Order: sequence, then structure tokens, then C-alpha cells
Amino acid sequence: MKIKLRTVAEMVAEIKQSDPESPISECYLRRLLKQKEIKMYTSGRRIFVNASEVYSYFGEEVER
Repeated sequence: MKIKLRTVAEMVAEIKQSDPESPISECYLRRLLKQKEIKMYTSGRRIFVNASEVYSYFGEEVER
């Protein structure tokens, strides 16, 4: 599995691009990160998520 890191904003934009009606917001994704439901990676103050982990959390079998 490839690691495809995205910022929170980039990840939400990618989700919205594939499904404009998606209720997932930056606030919701950040809350999941804070609750350690999804693993986050940091570089300085920037927060990244693995796109594959986010899609698998929401139960989507998406290979991008």
C-alpha cells in the first residue's frame, strides 16, 4: 500500500471532489484525528493524514 499524505484541507477537498454531497468537513476530520480514530503525521505545525487510512475508516475501497 502506498502512503499518500494529504493535509486535512487537501483530504477534505479530495473527498468533496469525488462526492460533492459528502458531509465530511475539516472540523469533523480534525476531531477524528484528535480522538485518535485516524492516525496523523506531523511536520512542524503541519498535520498530514494518509489518504488510504481515511478512506478505509469511512469504509470506501478507493484506490487513487
